[in-house]
Amino acid sequence: LPRVLPAGASAHLPGITWPVPAVFAWLASAGSIPAAEMLRTFNCGIGMVLVVAPEATDTVRASLEAAGERVHAIGTVVPRGPDDPAVRFDAMESTWPAA
Repeated sequence: LPRVLPAGASAHLPGITWPVPAVFAWLASAGSIPAAEMLRTFNCGIGMVLVVAPEATDTVRASLEAAGERVHAIGTVVPRGPDDPAVRFDAMESTWPAA
């Protein structure tokens, strides 16, 4: 995700908003791996990310769903401050699925 963002932008993921395959929940539990580290290391069920202008979201979602794809809004792109990370994860531990 950081590679597709323009300079000055950050992706904000406010929590787990997609179905995480059981293997990732098991791995996190078995290895005592925090959710944020799991997300930095593995895709955790996100196969592809599209960064879409807010006004195009409904059209893109409808098109993808019509093609048989499952769509989950996972976050937003926000202005990035000088000390902000390229991707900010919030509340991941509290929304991470139980193993």
